[in-house]
Amino acid sequence: MLKEITRTKAITVVVALLTGFITTITPASAITAITPSAAGPFTFTAGTAITNITFTETDAAGATTYAVNNPLPAGLAIDAATGAISGTPTTAIAAANYTVTATDADSSTASSTLNIAVQMGISPATQTVTGSAGAALAATTAFTVTGGTGTMEYTVTPALPSGLALSSTTGVITGTPQIAQTATTYTITATDDNNFIRTATVSITINAVITPATQAITGVAGTAITASSAFSTAGFTGLITYTSTALPTGLAISSSTGVISGTPTGATAATAYTVTATDSLSRTATATVTITISAAAITPATQTRLATAGTAITATTAFTAAGFTGAITYAITPALPAGLTMSTTTGVITGTPTGNQAATVHTITATGATTGTATATITITVSPRILPATQTLSVVAGAAITATTAFTAAGITGTVIYSVNPALPAGLTMSTTTGVITGTPTVSQAATTYTITATGTTAGSTQGSGVATATIAITVGSAIAPL
Repeated sequence: MLKEITRTKAITVVVALLTGFITTITPASAITAITPSAAGPFTFTAGTAITNITFTETDAAGATTYAVNNPLPAGLAIDAATGAISGTPTTAIAAANYTVTATDADSSTASSTLNIAVQMGISPATQTVTGSAGAALAATTAFTVTGGTGTMEYTVTPALPSGLALSSTTGVITGTPQIAQTATTYTITATDDNNFIRTATVSITINAVITPATQAITGVAGTAITASSAFSTAGFTGLITYTSTALPTGLAISSSTGVISGTPTGATAATAYTVTATDSLSRTATATVTITISAAAITPATQTRLATAGTAITATTAFTAAGFTGAITYAITPALPAGLTMSTTTGVITGTPTGNQAATVHTITATGATTGTATATITITVSPRILPATQTLSVVAGAAITATTAFTAAGITGTVIYSVNPALPAGLTMSTTTGVITGTPTVSQAATTYTITATGTTAGSTQGSGVATATIAITVGSAIAPL
């Protein structure tokens, strides 16, 4: 009995010892999985650094090492210590599977398979070009392809606009487009010797054109304008119709030619009007016509008056006006000669000039009460004069003459001095202050005409302020002694 108990205790102790050993010593863990940072499949671009692929380990014991079953695409590498795949691929390859295996310190392993392809790189990836029908298009940029093998061949879809062509060796688009189109995207495909392809896009817009792009019209209210030029077009299809923004009153546009014509009724400051050409497919193009209409016109545009000091002038012609709004007021510059005035309501000049004036251009400005300004000119010349203009004297040698009539000067300012040419007959003299001739002639002569000149002078100056002439005919007969 005692032996049984002792044996039982011994077994219990052994079991207890064994149980404690098993509890204390735990078998090593095995790596169960490695998970990539992205699921894939992966398509990388030659010439462009990839975003690194990293792995997360599950249940790994100690340090882990990584390896891949096949060489990665050229330019890529795996870090054996971390499993990170990085680099810049250099050559296009088809999609292939690469198995990455991780081995931990207990030599347990786990794997993950990645599907990787490398496409060719192409630059620029997109381009945008805008041209005009009938004008050479600015050539697009030649493409640069990386990672391809051999010679690149370029093709385009859909077909390019009429007049444009694609270089199969550079991908450059050139030419002169013939028809307008809205922005359209074309796909350029580059193919290498291994039939790898890469695409880029080019957006092309072709604008319709009307010529001339700009015109300018200058007119006068109330007078028909010189019609604008007819437009020519490029890039349109079918019937073309022309319209414009609202034109000045009296002007209109031809829907078939775009010509603007008519007679404006009012003034318009320089304004740009948009002319739009539209074809049967609703394509459009625009041009601008700048129209300036002078506020008004007054007629006659020019007048001339030759006047004499002291004599009333013939009244000038009243003006007629067009294109004004409201009552018209007339003004003149420079000031009229003394004695003349102008009507502010008709522009008529009247009066008797009192001074002299060389030919001078005066500007008449007509102004409407609310709108309208126009000008005309009048050239006025006022000549001075002395009266009487002519005299006649018949005398006998040896007999004192009756004094001639004193002159009256008009239009001469300052002190008037008289002179005579040629010299008077011997014995006769002329007053330089009155022009009166007196004396006793001593020698007979046939009728001779003498010019009397009156000259105005200003104190302290020899500058004349008016010159006028008159004539006197003098005859001196022989004396007859009494029987």
